[in-house]
Amino acid sequence: MVVLPLYITLWSDDFEPSNVKQNKASLWVLTCSISPPSHLRHTTANTYIIAMGPKKACHDIVWEALQNDLKILNGSAPGDRKTFYHSGLKKNIHVHAEVHSVLQDSPERRGCNYVC
Repeated sequence: MVVLPLYITLWSDDFEPSNVKQNKASLWVLTCSISPPSHLRHTTANTYIIAMGPKKACHDIVWEALQNDLKILNGSAPGDRKTFYHSGLKKNIHVHAEVHSVLQDSPERRGCNYVC
């Protein structure tokens, strides 16, 4: 069975939804970029919004759900790995996903990694 390695970059940050009200209702966003083929390195077609919510809310439930999904994709969850259809190979393949990097603001985002 063919195994496709996927390297993932996670990025989170907060932003103001409107320029009119500064620091009023800031939002938080978490994105996931999956390693693209070399000819698509500079496109946004491989970046996805995973979660969005209030800046000051606890985001632990999002990180926990993401970790559970990654366990399935890297084969460390109980049971078999999921198979996906690869249109280029015209068959089902397994994937093995690993987080390559987690990018956040510093020092204000250290709480996500429990580093304070």
